[in-house]
Amino acid sequence: MKKSDIRLNCHDTNIHMSRRIVFKSKWGNFENGKTNYQNQNYNEAIGYFQKASSQNQQVYESEYYIGLSFYNLGKNTKAIKSFDNVIESNTTYTPNAQWYKSIALLAKGEKEQAIKVLTELSNG
Repeated sequence: MKKSDIRLNCHDTNIHMSRRIVFKSKWGNFENGKTNYQNQNYNEAIGYFQKASSQNQQVYESEYYIGLSFYNLGKNTKAIKSFDNVIESNTTYTPNAQWYKSIALLAKGEKEQAIKVLTELSNG
């Protein structure tokens, strides 16, 4: 653990700080991912969300945030892959994943594909 890390034992805590925060709780990896995402530590967030997903902790929500993190890092191909995983799950995160997939496609210059995704989104 780095000196800049803060370690907390908690179950439901909302803390906003500019440093990486490490939680120890039942949903620790997901919480760590979300906190690091909110603090724009996208690479750190991806690692925690991947761990959470592999441990069946909020799998599709984790995958959604992995996609957002990759998008924020400018890694649109990886973001699209994550958004596709969420879209295939047909969960409450599907519409948001479709929206952000279309934005990532536009960023890659794939306008026709983006229109297709947005059309699917508008048709429900």
